[in-house]
Amino acid sequence: MFVESCEDLGKMYSESSKDQEEVAQLVFDIFTKDDYGICGNAIINFKDALQEHGLNHLKSKLKNSNTEGYYVENGLKNIADCRKNIDEYIEACRFKNSELTDHDCIEITSRYINAWDSKKALEWINKVDKDNIRYQNEATSLRIKALELDGDYKQVEEERVEWFNKTLSPELYGKILGNAKSDFKEQFKKSAIQKAYDFSDPHQSVKFLIDTQEFEECANLVHLKYEKMDGSRYYTLRPATKILQQIDPLAEILLYRKMVQPVLDAAKSKYYNYASKDLALCTILSEKVSDWRGHTPHDLYFGGCKYLTQVRGGITFSNIIRLSSTK
Repeated sequence: MFVESCEDLGKMYSESSKDQEEVAQLVFDIFTKDDYGICGNAIINFKDALQEHGLNHLKSKLKNSNTEGYYVENGLKNIADCRKNIDEYIEACRFKNSELTDHDCIEITSRYINAWDSKKALEWINKVDKDNIRYQNEATSLRIKALELDGDYKQVEEERVEWFNKTLSPELYGKILGNAKSDFKEQFKKSAIQKAYDFSDPHQSVKFLIDTQEFEECANLVHLKYEKMDGSRYYTLRPATKILQQIDPLAEILLYRKMVQPVLDAAKSKYYNYASKDLALCTILSEKVSDWRGHTPHDLYFGGCKYLTQVRGGITFSNIIRLSSTK
């Protein structure tokens, strides 16, 4: 509500005949007293009301004030953005330190991309430390955009494939296939599936195979990587159970077991309802399984759950067993 009010106020002032220096004083007060970050876009919102003279006056006030450096730097950046002046933005980045951060370089790169200047964009994105994990995704995405803008499509595909191999991203996979020649597609599909089996994080592998509709491969992966999966990663595992229901009931049971286990281990009462439903589904699905492929059959697994609840000794916790016994 407050953010929208600031936007509306900026529009009202743009339609008025207020003196630009007076508007600059108002914006200065709003921007530098915004302790909760509600009006962080005040300068952008008042751009039309400030115009060139007002922006100059505001810039001078910020530079000569005793305001905290954070507000001054961000204010100068906003003024530069109002003017779409990237050199001025770079100058604002150096207000506190002459040494630019990786975040600064990323922000500068994005502005050069928006200005359709691929050469400058590539120059600045190459300043980002490639070992800085925090910005790897963003930096790679911007590098690819800059290369596309520069027309270096061969390098674009090489960058995408390299980044896909590191992330197993379904989005990157789709982009690579969308731009690939037919003779490359089949080879890449096969190598991507193998990459999913070899990938260090089995949860990302599950997500990738589900998102790319490689459902049978996902079921096989569950059998192979079951022991390495973490039931607390339910936001990845639970969507997969819905897909595997028609593909492989045993793989679905294994995922349900993974999600039940953290509840059993830690007696997390707020998740009892989920656990009871998951165990009940395992009971139903078990009738469809004739070969447990070395995994514990459901009656033995279920008996272990009963024993654990008796050891825990909780009436509420025992409801998991009661509910899961009801078909």
